[in-house]
Amino acid sequence: RKALNYLPVDLNALLYKYEMDFARYYKLIEDKRSAAKWEVAAKYRKKVMDGLMWSNLRGIYFDYNYAKEKRGTVSSLATYYPLWAGMVDDKQAEQLVKALRRFEQRGGLATTDVQALNQVVPGVLAPGTMPTQWAYPNGWAPLHFLVIKGLQRYGYHEDARRIALKWLKNNLGWFNKHGVFLEKYNVVSPDRPPAKGVYPSQTGFGWTNAVFEWLCREYIDGA
Repeated sequence: RKALNYLPVDLNALLYKYEMDFARYYKLIEDKRSAAKWEVAAKYRKKVMDGLMWSNLRGIYFDYNYAKEKRGTVSSLATYYPLWAGMVDDKQAEQLVKALRRFEQRGGLATTDVQALNQVVPGVLAPGTMPTQWAYPNGWAPLHFLVIKGLQRYGYHEDARRIALKWLKNNLGWFNKHGVFLEKYNVVSPDRPPAKGVYPSQTGFGWTNAVFEWLCREYIDGA
C-alpha cells in the first residue's frame, strides 16, 4: 500500500556503498577530484539517512514516509544493510547488535519482528497467507548473509557465529528430513514449513545453497 511513498533503508544503504565503491575506484586511478565527489555524496546520504531513518530510541533504522514526513513503524532486517555497507558509527553498531533480540529466533533471524504482523490492514489478505513472505516468521539466506557480514565487519564475531550456526542447523535439519533446500525457512518453528506467500515455497535454491556453503567455510571447515 502506497509503497512509493517510502524511502527505503536497504536501497539507500546500497547506494551509499556504491558511492563509496566509486570513490575507492577513482582513488586507485589517482583521480582525486572524482573520488572526493563520490565521498561527499556518500557522506551526505549518511547524514540524511541518520536524520530521517535512524531512531535513537529504538536503535534501528526505519523506512521514511516522505508523504507523511515521518518514519515507518515496521522493524525489519533492512536495518542491517547500513551495518553491512560500513556506514554506521560504533555507537550505532552497538545499538544494532542489541536490537538483534527483536529478530533472533531458534532457527535464525526473522525478516521482521512479530509486531509487524499487527500492522496489516484487515481484509487485504487471502486466507492462509501472510502479509508478505518477507516477514515473521520467515527467514531468508541473503538477509542472513548481510547481517553476518555486517557483524563481522564491526568485530561482533560471537554474534555472527551464533546466528550462522542457528541458520545452518535450520537448513541442514530440513534437508535431512526432506532432501531439499528451500528459498526461505520458518525460523520460529524450524520443523514447520515457512509461512505462505503469494506463491508456493520454492526448492533448490540458489542463494540458500550459496550462503550455506559460505557459512560452512566460515564456521565449520577446519573448526
